[in-house]
Amino acid sequence: MPHSAGSNVEIANKASCLVDFLDRPIQYKRDDLDLVIDYYSIDDLPEKLQTWTFELVKSNLHHMYIASNDGWSDEGKKAEMRSPTARYLIARSASDPKDLKGFLLFQMVFEETMDDDVMAQVAYW
Repeated sequence: MPHSAGSNVEIANKASCLVDFLDRPIQYKRDDLDLVIDYYSIDDLPEKLQTWTFELVKSNLHHMYIASNDGWSDEGKKAEMRSPTARYLIARSASDPKDLKGFLLFQMVFEETMDDDVMAQVAYW
């Protein structure tokens, strides 16, 4: 299923950073919450953070996957989370960088549509 060269997905996936238009690190303050949000491509995400993100997903979602028809696979989930197109925003405490709060994994990909000859450009998060 062909897709057009120069598509938004291809342009996004070739970019080294998708948040260059923001001051970095990204800071978020509201009430008692004071966070720093760091951006990583999968190539730049330290192994320690790769492990932490996987363990957080597993602790929060494992039971739902097990109850579903698809089940859970550590290796399958790790492969999905380490896709070459994976980008991460990691939220951490502004006062203690080791105090990790959460993350967002997002990626831009082509997805099959109901019409097998058409590929849609999508962003997953």
